Amino acid sequence: LSLHAPIKNHKIGIGFNYFQEDVNFLRNGYASAALAYHIIFNKVNTLSFGLSGEYNFMRLAGTSNSNTEDIEYQKLANGDFNDLDFSFGTLYQTKYLKIGLAANRLATAWIKDDNQKVLSSYYSGFVQGLIPLRRANDLLEPYFSYRSMSATNSVYDIGLYYTYDNKITTGIAYRSGSMASATLGFRIGPKVFIGYSQEIFLNGTRQQTGGNHEFTLRLDFNEYHYKNRFIADYKASLAYRRKTLTMMPPRVGASTPEKFHKQQKKLKGHSPNTRYHVVKRPKRHKQHGITPRSQMMKRKR
Repeated sequence: LSLHAPIKNHKIGIGFNYFQEDVNFLRNGYASAALAYHIIFNKVNTLSFGLSGEYNFMRLAGTSNSNTEDIEYQKLANGDFNDLDFSFGTLYQTKYLKIGLAANRLATAWIKDDNQKVLSSYYSGFVQGLIPLRRANDLLEPYFSYRSMSATNSVYDIGLYYTYDNKITTGIAYRSGSMASATLGFRIGPKVFIGYSQEIFLNGTRQQTGGNHEFTLRLDFNEYHYKNRFIADYKASLAYRRKTLTMMPPRVGASTPEKFHKQQKKLKGHSPNTRYHVVKRPKRHKQHGITPRSQMMKRKR
């Protein structure tokens, strides 16, 4: 069970996760809570930092023929297999790429080896591509992840997933250790997604363990999918091209010099400069250099 939500206009994210598995007479449980902070540079570039705390426990879940006097069995029966830990990670996302790194279980990173404390090699990282197809109606996602559990134990995954029109998702993946998986999912409406995955071994272990079947039910209360990330840009570019190819810009002024001169002639009478120059100025008197008042009155009449 996984729940997550954004707050503070997507600048902060909170999440909760619970996982449980029953294997024979053992029950493993894992619960975690996470807090993330996102630095949003622009529409498509984001740098995120996350901190999570986790609680692991192991219990008895059924009967067994184990020796009840065994110390390990008594610890399981008394619920003494508990562990608290925390992890830290960062993620950088661009329009077409996601890159993430994490240091896991830092509280138990210092382990004892021959009475000496050494740093555990439990870290992980992944790279995921986001490639829009068919004018951003579809999405192709290549994926690669690497997890180092210890100095001698590591796991890598490589996969390829394809989403058609935000309705159908399919993909295949390979994990080190000769393990392959296939995934198929359907989106039922804008907020509900169901999926199925099967994981099988490709070597002789398959005859002993069989396959692993996983079913997924996802509810998106805040509808946000890859089309919001890509299709708006495609629509804007297409609309811009259509406008520049089929529509003329609004005309400002004349299109030719001849039309420009004609417009100037029509507007010449309304020009303040023209009205100023056509005003008749009084003539100066020949002897005194001024115009007599009587002549000015006559002109007014």
